[in-house]
Amino acid sequence: LQASRPADGLRTSFTGKAIAVVAPIGPARGALRLRVDGGDWQKINLRAGRAARRRVVYSTLLTDGRHTLEIEGFRGASAIDALLILR
Repeated sequence: LQASRPADGLRTSFTGKAIAVVAPIGPARGALRLRVDGGDWQKINLRAGRAARRRVVYSTLLTDGRHTLEIEGFRGASAIDALLILR
């Protein structure tokens, strides 16, 4: 996922007991927001002093089962490298 507008995003379902979002960070990066299972939106700031690829920017433990993840661009340019799901 690459988002250049706040409306850019994804929604996906998965089965597991934990999830992590992997994304690039750096001085030219913006922010994204995400929520799991329709919960509260959480803002993830991707801005950092130095650029780096493939950083875990969010992770959470869940009850084992089926879940829904929603991610949207929030501010500036953002991207996601991977979603890691623990089954």
